[in-house]
Amino acid sequence: MATTTRPLVCILGSSLVQNDSRLEKQRESLIARGYRVEMVGWRNTSDLNTRDMAGARVLDTSALSKVLQPLAQSAAFLTQRPSTSAMGIANAYARRISLAIDLVRLQPSAVVASDPETLEVAAWIKPRLDFKLIYDAHEYYPEEVLDDTARAIAVHRIHRRAADRIDTFITVNPLIAQLYANDYPRFPAAQILRNAPKAGNQPDYDGRLHKLLDLDPRTKIILHQGRLSSMRGLIPLALSAGKLPPNWHVVFMGAGPLQEDIALAGGQRCSVIAPQPWEQLPLWTAGATIGAILYEPLGANQINCSPNKLWEFPAANVPILASHLPYLSQEVQLWGMGWITEIESTEIASLVCRLTNTDLTTARSQCSHFARSVSWEVEVETLLAAIS
Repeated sequence: MATTTRPLVCILGSSLVQNDSRLEKQRESLIARGYRVEMVGWRNTSDLNTRDMAGARVLDTSALSKVLQPLAQSAAFLTQRPSTSAMGIANAYARRISLAIDLVRLQPSAVVASDPETLEVAAWIKPRLDFKLIYDAHEYYPEEVLDDTARAIAVHRIHRRAADRIDTFITVNPLIAQLYANDYPRFPAAQILRNAPKAGNQPDYDGRLHKLLDLDPRTKIILHQGRLSSMRGLIPLALSAGKLPPNWHVVFMGAGPLQEDIALAGGQRCSVIAPQPWEQLPLWTAGATIGAILYEPLGANQINCSPNKLWEFPAANVPILASHLPYLSQEVQLWGMGWITEIESTEIASLVCRLTNTDLTTARSQCSHFARSVSWEVEVETLLAAIS
């Protein structure tokens, strides 16, 4: 009896590292629908705390880069560019060539490119392989790195060249979609795939967060999860710790350049703890009374963002304390699953001090309602329809 080969989908990412829940969920959903899936890319990060995504094909481009460096050095000399720029050019071309060769070898029926760097390669090689090209933009990439003019120019160039070869364009919320529509009228009309969590029972808290910090189980916790870096309102949140009632504690779970500044600003009513494994994160999150998402309104990408925590906090039955970003505050207020604050320590503390147990219970109930109503299993149908 003849066997039918299942269609192959390649998910491409320039930074295939653990904890990228959107790519992990895409892979799981496609496999569940009978597709073969290869996740292919390279490691594009200097953060030593990250690890490559399990099961991904992380291409080793170092040997090819060494071969290309003499050519890049010659080009740098002729154009009077620094040698460091030449090395970057060699690395970039090595990545593109390696990914293109891998796609030719794999012969996928569909490709999901998740960033401009992999979109560039997929769009270039698409006419030779004739696959469906889905561009899943997780960010508004021209301003993903604030004030990086060179990257913005490069991203605009990639998007304009690739526009006519994209079969389906997907992004994370309507505001980001509108930014792309304004800049790239030749893109297909955007479809929205929110990064909601998978459906399932909300986790039962086992006390692990309080035990780690040696806190009374009745202590209420404001939790920030994620990288400890600028533009996230972290110092005002840390400073608010000393202005809260004595039964409140502020916890930062993550690592990054602001770690020492946060500890200094927060004092004894504030703790910084290491990131936890992604698969265990809901159990840690469930120990919080409130989850803080205090992104500052800097740059179009961040102003219009919909952070993963917008879905992950309610999935753990944790109400949200959010800043005044358009989509973020709209969803929190629409579903009644939290509160909006200015990013100032006094304002944060004042709002929290006014909250009653009834307020917290009502917000938790709304989180549960939100988590039941918005799930990855519903959202992913957008991607599955584009690939089928």
